[in-house]
Amino acid sequence: VSKIEDFPVLNTAKALEGQGFSTTFLDVDPEGFVDLEGLKNAITKETVLVSIQQGNQEIGTVQDLQAISEICEEKDVLLHTDATHSFTRLPLNVKELPVDLVTMSAHTIHGPRGIGALYIRKDTPITKFMDGGFQEFNLRAGVENIPSAVGFAKAVELVTEEENKRLKAMRDRIIDKALSEIPEVTLNGSREKRLPQNANLTFHYVEGESVTLHMDMRGFAVSTGSACFSRSLEASHVIRGIGGDHERAHGSVRFTFGRYNHIEDADAAIEAMSEIVARLREISPLARK
Repeated sequence: VSKIEDFPVLNTAKALEGQGFSTTFLDVDPEGFVDLEGLKNAITKETVLVSIQQGNQEIGTVQDLQAISEICEEKDVLLHTDATHSFTRLPLNVKELPVDLVTMSAHTIHGPRGIGALYIRKDTPITKFMDGGFQEFNLRAGVENIPSAVGFAKAVELVTEEENKRLKAMRDRIIDKALSEIPEVTLNGSREKRLPQNANLTFHYVEGESVTLHMDMRGFAVSTGSACFSRSLEASHVIRGIGGDHERAHGSVRFTFGRYNHIEDADAAIEAMSEIVARLREISPLARK
């Protein structure tokens, strides 16, 4: 697994180490891309599974799944990809891409919370993980949550290419205006190969936590670090994974856009950010005088 995977994958890999499995955590470059040669060299005869996300939850970097899947196919190793933040936002054709397992979630596309999906390629060896009944093709016991499953399916149906283009336009507006209008800002992740709904920026010499609180008071919901772990004061493992120091990690702010946002929201958010960052830097002991 890569060092910048989301916690469901990262912590599961660490838990497996406690059960006696050997896990390799792969380095990424400054934009968050997995080192393909490093992946190739890390796979041994004992390797059974590689897990690399399609798009990163914090910095939005989109991995080269085609190249990764070809390496795994050549090495005869199973490949899992976490598509929680990329499903329906990016192409993922399992008939063309030889991935064996794909995880998806409804909440990232305006679907019900608490429902997800696991794609399993035919003949992929997998063991039932919850004993009891024979539901879910005898892979997961328990009565199925039909209403949420239907809601998930409807959420997928409602996503359009036009919507994704709008998200990309808002993302680019945030990035372009932040880099051109606010001094001392660093883009985290790839400029081009990133999720259409994600912008992650470090505003140097200010604390991301302070920024999010001030933005919240103005009606904007942004996050610092991973949204599902934003209550923690620990530095983002993703920013640290791409070579950022604690100052860069703590100053990072993630903007994500959805169906109900408009380009005017992006403009208003940057206007607010510009004022907030300037004010916080005036009182920051880290700021350059």
